[in-house]
Amino acid sequence: MIETGAIHVCVGMKPTGRLTLSLTNTRTAAPARLLCAPENRGKARRLVTLLFGLCPIAQLVAFDEARAAALGVPGPVVRTGRLAELGVVLEAIVETIRVLVADAARMAGLQHAPEAGRAIGRMRVELGRIVEVLLSADPSGDAALFTSPAHQRRVDAGFRSAETLLEEALAVARSAVYGEAPERFDLERKTCASLEAWARSHAAGEKPLAAAALFSQMLEKGKGACEIEIPFLPVRTEKTTNAFAEELLNRMLVETDFELSPFWQGTPRLTGTLSRMRSAHPAVETLLAENGISPVSLLGSRLLELAIALRHAKRLLATRGEAPSRAYADSIVWHFAEEESGAKRREAISLVETARGLLAHAVRLDESGEVATLRITSPTEWQFAPYGAGQRILLALVKRCYNDAPPASRCRLEAQVRRVLFGLDPCVPIEFAYTGRAQQIPV
Repeated sequence: MIETGAIHVCVGMKPTGRLTLSLTNTRTAAPARLLCAPENRGKARRLVTLLFGLCPIAQLVAFDEARAAALGVPGPVVRTGRLAELGVVLEAIVETIRVLVADAARMAGLQHAPEAGRAIGRMRVELGRIVEVLLSADPSGDAALFTSPAHQRRVDAGFRSAETLLEEALAVARSAVYGEAPERFDLERKTCASLEAWARSHAAGEKPLAAAALFSQMLEKGKGACEIEIPFLPVRTEKTTNAFAEELLNRMLVETDFELSPFWQGTPRLTGTLSRMRSAHPAVETLLAENGISPVSLLGSRLLELAIALRHAKRLLATRGEAPSRAYADSIVWHFAEEESGAKRREAISLVETARGLLAHAVRLDESGEVATLRITSPTEWQFAPYGAGQRILLALVKRCYNDAPPASRCRLEAQVRRVLFGLDPCVPIEFAYTGRAQQIPV
């Protein structure tokens, strides 16, 4: 993985002694420029999976779908049956399980079960096999390839990896995330009260569950702790319209640095699980009503969506022989292509719903059909846009905890910052810098 950049948190102090926290996303457009450089175009698809090691399937599918749409040929979701979309869902499941087992344990002060860590490693191996199947099927290549027996054997092998992975994911979710079958959790946690009861019953004992312990600790901080106000990205049925995709395509390709500091209708937006689930699940609706957009709502919605994603993956596996639906309102992958003249396409955008939020690839082709311009907007860019959700949560943290006195130590401050940002994007590195009087905060 060669992905660069981090979330930079600058800690300062006003003359009055009050703490200030400013946040900067230091990630750059270097990976996108590298992918469309003339010397890399022939190996761009492979480079995608190397540059974005945490979500290679989502990034590869987004790149392939955008390029295929610009060329006017069927995209990867069509060419490989349901495997491409299933791969995106499974990748999101694995990443969410890792976050709820390993990262949540660290945040809650617990040790995560080593057997769960080994299982996550095995799931990553199966994801790697699915990546190889998708890499072998360039959607811009010869159409005859996709009807050949050899291609079908590769796709079948990819589905076998998906079956193995899903079986492992269900077992880890049962033992290390929920303490019960995901199906039962999905059916029984329909209210905020039932979700809170689950958390408290699994937060202690001989084998506490990391996600339950962290959620319970957040609840103890009080209702609405570090609550913020920020608009959501549109729900999926609104995002899948040509109007939304066309606006995003044009802004990403035309406006300087828009892909690194995205906004919609004049303001930063919140993407991710809470944005998707806010009107789709009664418990999430109650979480929002009682806690607003806050760390507890972000974590609670992630717990609920994982169970739904596991059910969705089982459904995709059960219907693998059917033609993939292009009813994009029911899909996690969709695209929009602009036509220059007649059927000649040169610009397109693909949008993929990932574990952390909306991923977009916008491309412009040259006359030979190669990707001459590529812009990528990841969920991280939405969450940590200037005065976006990340900055607002830090301001809420200062207001709640540090209005009257500086923190006792840097260690305590950094732990609190990581915890409140956890629900936004637990995967991006966070770096701290102390300036002026803030350098006197004890280490």
